[in-house]
Amino acid sequence: MTAEATIAQRVKRIVLENLGLKVFSLIVSIALFTVVHGSESGQRSLYVPLVAMLPPESSGKILVGDLPEKVKITLTGSRSVVNSINGVDSVQIDLTNAPRTFTFDPKLFGLPTGIDVQAIPATLTLDWEPREERKLPVRVQLAGGPDPSLELIGRGTVTPSKLLVKGPRASVEAMNDLPTDLLTISALPAGTHRLRVPLLAMPTQVTCPGASEVTVEITLQPKSEQRRMKHLTVAALGATGPATIRPPHVDVLVSAPERTLDDLDPEHIVPIVELPDGFRDGQPISVAVQIRGLDESITLVRVDPPEVLVRVR
Repeated sequence: MTAEATIAQRVKRIVLENLGLKVFSLIVSIALFTVVHGSESGQRSLYVPLVAMLPPESSGKILVGDLPEKVKITLTGSRSVVNSINGVDSVQIDLTNAPRTFTFDPKLFGLPTGIDVQAIPATLTLDWEPREERKLPVRVQLAGGPDPSLELIGRGTVTPSKLLVKGPRASVEAMNDLPTDLLTISALPAGTHRLRVPLLAMPTQVTCPGASEVTVEITLQPKSEQRRMKHLTVAALGATGPATIRPPHVDVLVSAPERTLDDLDPEHIVPIVELPDGFRDGQPISVAVQIRGLDESITLVRVDPPEVLVRVR
């Protein structure tokens, strides 16, 4: 028998001799290692999302300030158990009674027995204010003006003109109105436009239930200029004989787009006075001056003087 064969037989005998006992010993060794090392203390930290149950509106209280979105917890216990915890979905805290403080109970997190849980911070300090609601006017904010050839009529009509806001009393009472986002009108043509405009963001915890935008009606027209037509003769209507008018002439101030004024013929503008029924000849009477000959695009600004004295002979 060769030396190599003798060595192989010895190795085989060493491996196979009392094989069952050797396997059992290996299993026991692994189990003891697991028990010893698994029982060692371990520690890790997790962040757990918070879900808060707040008081109903009927309570008249509202939480001031923001709650943390997550709370940090530190887990201490058996290393094997600690390492087996991958996370906590969320924890719900009951604030319906508006407490001034809230302390985290380790049982809230639903972790296995034997795990020590410490929340950081362990206690939340909470500030509550009376709940207030008011109706406030909406204020349109314009970004610049219209096209240079146009002019804005008024400041625009808002629908709805007032909105209900709710929130902490101090915040609501400090508000005077509800401004809209900036509305740009420089590209709008002449005419009436109905536009949806969002409201600006409100203070923290102040809400405007059911409303995030309003309708603004804007009217633009060609820019107007004023022109005075002087020394126009006043005519008397309804006179039964020669009429004396003092003063016999008036000045008329009108407003219209520049192009309309350029085409306006002063001879087409007629100041008149209409004598009332039952007017007696020879009796002087003061009568308001009316203007005829103006179309819808021209606005009468003023007549100087607005009344004249009429006597019929």
